[in-house]
Amino acid sequence: MKIGYARVSTNDQNLSNQIALLKEAGCKEIFEEKISGAKKSRPQLERLLDKVREDDTLIVCKLDRLARSTHHLLEIVETLRERKASFYSLGEPWADTTTKELILKLREEGKSATELAKTFNVDRSTVYRL
Repeated sequence: MKIGYARVSTNDQNLSNQIALLKEAGCKEIFEEKISGAKKSRPQLERLLDKVREDDTLIVCKLDRLARSTHHLLEIVETLRERKASFYSLGEPWADTTTKELILKLREEGKSATELAKTFNVDRSTVYRL
């Protein structure tokens, strides 16, 4: 199942554009949140991560709607990997764990092969071959 996550930082901002894009992408369920991305505790994101199951795909409109740092993004991707789920960002097509293109981008950003291999549950040699 495709599950969407939409977030804006303040109550006076509107989620409608994100929701429309997520529905267009085929999301059957969308978790909505009006809270700063700087907050570590986001109840709807936590609910979503508790709900996600094998073969589900978490979809966001842009990475900054989900995570404020590469470290936080990797934590979320690791949670998804542990549940045998995947991740896709509509605004950053390279951020797609269904094709491992995310590994290439994170490698370019300086992440180690060992760290990436652990995060994506592949052998280090796989990371080097990409």
